[in-house]
Amino acid sequence: MKPHKNSINLTPQEFSDFRDFINVEIGLHLTSQKKSLVLHRLSSRIQELGLPGFKEYLSYVRSNTSGAENERQFLFDKITTHTTRFFRESKQFELLQERLLPDLIKAKAGTSTKKLTIWSAGCSTGEEAYTLAMVLEQFKRDQKAAFDYKITANDISRKVIQVARKGIYGRDVIRQIPKDYRKRYIQHGTGPFEAYVRVHPQVKRNITFHQNNLMNPASNPEFACDMILCRNTMIYFSRASRQQLINRFIGNLNKGGYLLTSFTESLHDIDSPLIQLSPSIYKLSDS
Repeated sequence: MKPHKNSINLTPQEFSDFRDFINVEIGLHLTSQKKSLVLHRLSSRIQELGLPGFKEYLSYVRSNTSGAENERQFLFDKITTHTTRFFRESKQFELLQERLLPDLIKAKAGTSTKKLTIWSAGCSTGEEAYTLAMVLEQFKRDQKAAFDYKITANDISRKVIQVARKGIYGRDVIRQIPKDYRKRYIQHGTGPFEAYVRVHPQVKRNITFHQNNLMNPASNPEFACDMILCRNTMIYFSRASRQQLINRFIGNLNKGGYLLTSFTESLHDIDSPLIQLSPSIYKLSDS
């Protein structure tokens, strides 16, 4: 018999066990203040599955039983935050045009390849990766710069990756995009689709979206990167998880490569060879 609605409870021990599981699996650090959020987001799901409570639910998602893998994905989708927007923290993209791109392109001039390789880690519904591509396209246009680029964008949520791949958004998002960028890189729907806009194919062509778990090395890119963006993701991680992730990023970065975090994130408690150039912008030494 299924429990009555609203009969699911979350004891301190159950929350502690659940928090440890989430931290190990995806690096997310749930503070005690998140207990009510966890209860709110998962109670109805536990009832749908006909399980007595959180203890049994945790045993289920930890198991190798049929359906447990899909349930883990459902859990990660529900428990993670996916807030993003076009040109978020726009100052970074200004610095990208003024300083980082000229530096990277100059460094590429002495190599056999002129392609920039970029990783958008924790990309959510895709606005960050598309913003980056717009900026790169505009830089090529304005500076008459001859280079190629490839952007690989990942997120743990299967649901948001599906949205990102489509590149279709509600019309209200265009308020976040500079006017000249809107004209060139955004297409407006008509008729039954007039409430939507989509990213121009020119912007989409050099981006690939994949589902991944940043804490699972097997699911992360193995290629060397000139730049990694991981913004507003590590703020939810424990220090140990952030250290592990930064170590992985350093292993992926080319010498002279850049790591961009958000303005609310700091690496002051992380051991790394990265050099801080400005708030939220770090560089791996050329030497």
